[in-house]
Amino acid sequence: VGRRRRRRFGRRAGHGVRLGPPRLRGGRGSDLGPSAERANGFDVDFGRTSATFRWDGARRGWVRTQDGSAHVDHQGVQYAPTNVVVMVNNYITSSADSISPEAVTVGVGQAWFYTAGQRQECFWSRDVNTDVIRFTTREGPECKLQPGNTWVVLAPPQTITFR
Repeated sequence: VGRRRRRRFGRRAGHGVRLGPPRLRGGRGSDLGPSAERANGFDVDFGRTSATFRWDGARRGWVRTQDGSAHVDHQGVQYAPTNVVVMVNNYITSSADSISPEAVTVGVGQAWFYTAGQRQECFWSRDVNTDVIRFTTREGPECKLQPGNTWVVLAPPQTITFR
């Protein structure tokens, strides 16, 4: 995943990462391939907080709510990223802070790419922390996204409900 993140200090952090350039690697384009299916969105239950993403065709993005309320930026506009990538990750206790969970992003796992009102099953892989995370389909080609902003959700196993 790209290295630059944008976050306004003084604001509560969400359970996702918005990426600026460099974008997710894995290709870009509008064709998700034959395994893509129409999708309304998904919910993620993190335990102490929950998030939902729903496709909004008028905004051409996935509107986000957190704990039942619209998740908005500093101007009061609800977040609606063009793409959402859901990575299923196990969590461990962070070595930096014993009360903070840390997502395991080395190894392999399941992922879903949400773009243009569709969902495609993908798989992520990374051999070491310094490698780029690769996203591929079951058939082998790299997963693709629409040009635009991308929100990445690191979801623990069995916390996602598809809509």
